[in-house]
Amino acid sequence: MDLQVHQAMLAIALKQADSTLRNESGGTGADLSSFKALWLGNMLTDLNQGTAFFDAVSGTRPNPYDVTNEDGDYVPPDSLKEVAAQWVNLIQIVWENDWERTQKAAGESASLLAGLGNTEKSIQPTSLLDIGGYNPLDHFDVVDGFETIGSTCAPIRSEAEEFTAQPVPLLSRTAYEGVYGHALMQMRCLFPRAKGNPNDLRILGRALHTLQDFFGHSNYVELLILLAAKQIPEVGARLQPVFLRPSVDELDYLFYPTGEEALVRTPVVTGRFDRADTLWTLLGILRNQLIPEQDDLWQAGMFPTHASDQEADYDSHHRLTFKILFGTFSDNTMIGRAVKSLKWIDEAKHVLDDVTAFLHRGAIAIVEEVAGMFLEKREHRSLLHDLSVLLGAPKDKKLNRYLEVGRIDFARAQIVRGLREGALDLARPGVKSEELTKYKDELRGLIPKLMTAEHCKKDFEDFVKRAKRDLSLTAPRLLPHHTVLAKDHDSGQPEQRLLYKIACSLATDATRDVLVHYFRGDDFSAVENTLRKYYQHPERFLAEPGNRARVAHWVEQLYGVRWYQFALP
Repeated sequence: MDLQVHQAMLAIALKQADSTLRNESGGTGADLSSFKALWLGNMLTDLNQGTAFFDAVSGTRPNPYDVTNEDGDYVPPDSLKEVAAQWVNLIQIVWENDWERTQKAAGESASLLAGLGNTEKSIQPTSLLDIGGYNPLDHFDVVDGFETIGSTCAPIRSEAEEFTAQPVPLLSRTAYEGVYGHALMQMRCLFPRAKGNPNDLRILGRALHTLQDFFGHSNYVELLILLAAKQIPEVGARLQPVFLRPSVDELDYLFYPTGEEALVRTPVVTGRFDRADTLWTLLGILRNQLIPEQDDLWQAGMFPTHASDQEADYDSHHRLTFKILFGTFSDNTMIGRAVKSLKWIDEAKHVLDDVTAFLHRGAIAIVEEVAGMFLEKREHRSLLHDLSVLLGAPKDKKLNRYLEVGRIDFARAQIVRGLREGALDLARPGVKSEELTKYKDELRGLIPKLMTAEHCKKDFEDFVKRAKRDLSLTAPRLLPHHTVLAKDHDSGQPEQRLLYKIACSLATDATRDVLVHYFRGDDFSAVENTLRKYYQHPERFLAEPGNRARVAHWVEQLYGVRWYQFALP
């Protein structure tokens, strides 16, 4: 989910929490001025993903999940330490630019951000520690990495994660650890303390970002809707056309079982993020460098824009680097507006210059290595040529831009198709002929014995059990790619937009409930109990009182309506 969506969810949730608390007997409401510190932490959780490039430059973090010391403080790589002052300055520029926009919108009654302004200037990132670094668990990413165990080097994650060992049943390792071992651990120390401390609010905002990403970066909503269609007649009737799509090519995700009993056993998983996903995102950035996509939230008038918010064309070279640095791992269209400030800040350009060559070489290397897996040789070479031109000296001729955009869009579509088809092939493996022959021969030997000796019945039952286990066509537990799984990438398919809207609604409700507990002064155990109602298998969520009616209401109301208009208090 991009930063605009995270800001909208946080704003709506804070206003809903304020309304909830005021409606309680003697309630005083939530502190709306806390939005600035909450949003700082929430925003930094996406901005600090740029540190992954510095990790790659240094090459000293083989385990990307190992980013903090024993005290939980971020440990930056050497390449980032060398430009620490410039990096902090750059992040401050982005933050100040975004908060200037937010403060303007907070003063306009028609804005979603109305009433959430704060002029306190001390609320800003001042160090590498404040900013933090990319941790895959912040976004439920399953990434490649290694850790040393004794004298051997072992992978830390795999295509198939463990599902049965987690305290919350049928949540994958990353899904469980992201919520219960990462986000909740950040919040645990905040609740006993006095409310309103800006640093505590920043930490809370960061944890809320992770909790919000869960629904958009996992298959939770898919399972929720499929189960709801089985258990709630009106949902099944409304969504029947979606479930009757005739072509495998139209499937968005891995095959899901059709029976309710099998759906209940299907685990909640989050997506792999590897070079294929990085390439897909980089191509999107380069495509938008040529012809920007429309911006739904801003066009809707919920966040009013101003003439001064538009990007300057002063330096396309640094602007593109800026977007690669901050947009590769998430769709951060709003921070692009901060680029106009960079022309006055020489130190910021220095940071970009330090990583530009690496970023551009890396982008071409990824295309060279990964695109060949999805494209024919001629298409591959054409794409490499287009990207080399873009990264070197972007063209100004409009016709050429449209041609290049067409080729990039085609390449992105082929990548998604390849990821889907690869997942489908792995999800429906065949049985090796030698294994089948072995069991056929054993069966031939068992049949005569079974006809003459009663005690052979147990041998035959054991044979059937082993054959079912070894020859089963049950799909392996395969993780889908983030590109295929994320809800907000494809706005052209109404059924996927519904999943996206429900993910936003769930994330907003969970955020609101946490904020209610925080400002009410509840014990942390109340937060844990509340979140266990959200962050569990969807079958259990539907079993909670009132949730079937809640899901039916979402499905009925969210067609044709922007999710944030539906969610407004």
